[in-house]
Amino acid sequence: EDVLSDLARALPVANLEELNLAHNRIKLKGSSILASAIELGSPLRQLVLDGNLIGQIGARVVFRAVQSAADAAGDDAFPLSVSTLNCGTHIVDRAAFDPSETAGGYDLDL
Repeated sequence: EDVLSDLARALPVANLEELNLAHNRIKLKGSSILASAIELGSPLRQLVLDGNLIGQIGARVVFRAVQSAADAAGDDAFPLSVSTLNCGTHIVDRAAFDPSETAGGYDLDL
């Protein structure tokens, strides 16, 4: 995660259009670190996260950051393409509460 944090700090100023982080054991926290960097703005046009177990919530965090950055950049910006193949996005974590998806199924332990 330290290396990922360093990379995320460099992204907004790096002249990097493609970043392939496939199969690097990135999880939810790592996807949040990347999302923060994406929201700050970046020249990235392609981000590959294939094979990292970021799950549904991690993917959602990244995609929301991409949307936020696109909204801030306006119509002239090139969209960022993100690949999340085999990232565990099909696995439903019933213990995780996502306030933006309140209609989900949750197990309450009273």
